[in-house]
Amino acid sequence: MPDESPAHFHQRCKEAAREVKRFIRANPSMKLKLDGKKYPRAEVWQFGAACLGITPMVTQTEEVISDKGEELGFISIAHALNSAGRVISGAEAACMHSEPDWQGKPSFQLRAMAETRSCSRVLRHVLAYVMVMAGLCATPAEEMQEPKRERELKTPCGKSSCGNSISPKRRQQTLKKYGKALCIPCEKEHNDNKGQKITAPLNDPQKVAEYVKSRKANGGQPIVAAMDAGEEEIPA
Repeated sequence: MPDESPAHFHQRCKEAAREVKRFIRANPSMKLKLDGKKYPRAEVWQFGAACLGITPMVTQTEEVISDKGEELGFISIAHALNSAGRVISGAEAACMHSEPDWQGKPSFQLRAMAETRSCSRVLRHVLAYVMVMAGLCATPAEEMQEPKRERELKTPCGKSSCGNSISPKRRQQTLKKYGKALCIPCEKEHNDNKGQKITAPLNDPQKVAEYVKSRKANGGQPIVAAMDAGEEEIPA
């Protein structure tokens, strides 16, 4: 901002960095860990940008064709706009079939990744210092390549609607605990749903009244009965 002092700008960036830290703690899958370093994924860059009133915008995406007419990949250009709608930075990024993770993938996936990378890259130009203040690397995770061994060992999350991959260790742990492999967000959702089922009888006035009446007659504990009933209703 033209009229903003450096001290005030620094303070705003510190506040944004604190919020990015909270976002990462609440969503640990939003960072990629390689060699002890943490690389923020696209969602983290978008969140940090939103905290400072910055918006990424894809302005152009082109297919890259070889001399033989074969599709090689896609190049995308993105710009960053401030809260007043003024362009403050621009960047381009590519996603190519020659990359190990993208060989043989359909065109729409490469195009989407090129656009995601261009948005992350342009936000890196204007938010790198915020990510560093948040304890993260100033390189988007989408630009990094996981070691071949880690890529091969990872398997999809057991929830069909989830696109996350999980490590063999997490797969083994969650299979033993829940009977299916779950990533961190899906495990949290599973536990939240289970908690709601357990407490559901306590949120139903009619059921609570029935338990109170029956337990008063038998001299028992109505709340404990409600919890017991809730657990019985949960499918294995």
